[in-house]
Amino acid sequence: MRLEILVIAFTLFVCCLVAFLNPVLCMELDDGNFTQGEVFMPADGQFDFETFTLNSSRKNFTVYHIESGHVSLADDTGDRVINVIQFDKMMNFKKDSKKSFLNGELQKTNWMVDGVCIHEIEFMNGEKLYSACVKDVSTNTMVYVATPSDKETADMINSLDFTD
Repeated sequence: MRLEILVIAFTLFVCCLVAFLNPVLCMELDDGNFTQGEVFMPADGQFDFETFTLNSSRKNFTVYHIESGHVSLADDTGDRVINVIQFDKMMNFKKDSKKSFLNGELQKTNWMVDGVCIHEIEFMNGEKLYSACVKDVSTNTMVYVATPSDKETADMINSLDFTD
């Protein structure tokens, strides 16, 4: 009788552990306003991404799902990227690794352009992008913009407006 109770308790523990650690069960599959492959077009130079708006001279931005809670919006050249990171829609271990990565990025070489703290990203092939980020505390969403020009990055960040 005692052995049976121990086996049942152990089985319940293992089942709960598997269910808790299963990424499919733990993640929120709804990424809100973004659909994979969706293309956003500007209206008078302003892009409306529903949760925020910003100005850019680009023709369009296409949505790419990275993981639950993280989408990337890239222009047709791939040189201008807007990462939208919704921490509340991520699994805890993904959230921690994403925050750690972003903190590392924000420790890189930086300077101010038009009131925006710009960070330099240098790739292994020598290509450089200039990034900046802004966080909406009310939704725990971070928007991380990277472009080939520090001025363009600052202009995009300065025009960014979170909607309610």
